[in-house]
Amino acid sequence: MDVTRLHPARVVLDPTSEARPPQRERPARPRSFAGITVGLLDISKPRGDVFLDRLEAKLRERGIATRRGIMASHLEKTYTTRYGKVSLPVTEEAARTTMLIPLYATMTEDEQTYVIEALREELGPA
Repeated sequence: MDVTRLHPARVVLDPTSEARPPQRERPARPRSFAGITVGLLDISKPRGDVFLDRLEAKLRERGIATRRGIMASHLEKTYTTRYGKVSLPVTEEAARTTMLIPLYATMTEDEQTYVIEALREELGPA
């Protein structure tokens, strides 16, 4: 694992240790991602919710399942009944400003490429 020091108090770990990512041929698109949504996309800028709603609709048209927000367990009835109201502002902000996208351990390269290319096409040039 490559360790790069950016600041005396911060260390960034690169699990790939790749100086340059390998070039791969673009595979064919998969048929379905039905029911699998685990990755995370975050935008907390003004009107970010409008942006994520539109992106979610565009990805759904391509057959890519997404879901807004993350699990904020402390807001669920089970927890509030037992522990009362708890404030976790970072979690609550993430629940409002994130989108789950397909990303899971058994995802094939074809599936990864399909999601990445769809995001690139919908988001436009960097």
